[in-house]
Amino acid sequence: MSQRKLWWLVAILLLIAVPAFAQAQLLTGQATRRTHKVAFTTLSDAVKLSGPLGAPGTKERDAGIRTGTIDGRSVGTGAVVDSGTWGAGGTFRATGRSFDTRGTVAFKTVVTATPGPGGKLRLKGTITVISGTGAFKGIRGTLKVTGTAPLGSDDDADTLRATGTVTF
Repeated sequence: MSQRKLWWLVAILLLIAVPAFAQAQLLTGQATRRTHKVAFTTLSDAVKLSGPLGAPGTKERDAGIRTGTIDGRSVGTGAVVDSGTWGAGGTFRATGRSFDTRGTVAFKTVVTATPGPGGKLRLKGTITVISGTGAFKGIRGTLKVTGTAPLGSDDDADTLRATGTVTF
């Protein structure tokens, strides 16, 4: 094979291989991972309690509606479910999922409730985002959580606001 034909063959192979490699990275998400600023508001309520709300050892299941933004753009409305246990000092530890038509996000949360003004509990803690599906495949991050909940009853929905950054 002449040297000229060999160079043409190498050039053709590169024209085929480089776009195929780039497409494979796009399909696996390796080429598109970015950090995103997120802000979400969730209204949720307990749907099942094994004992008094907030009492150590009480198991709680929650369901709610989530709205918010990613990089300042609205992501519409989604649903949130979690399940956890109340511990000493008003600390609630849970795992849960947020989902909408684009995919799901799995998370762990630790929130501490303290008495606040106006008959409400102040909620403060973190959400650790651990995985996702669909458009959120490979998502990871940590969010700060603040909010309020009804004090001494479960007659009203909790309001939580989560802000921070995630990578996916």
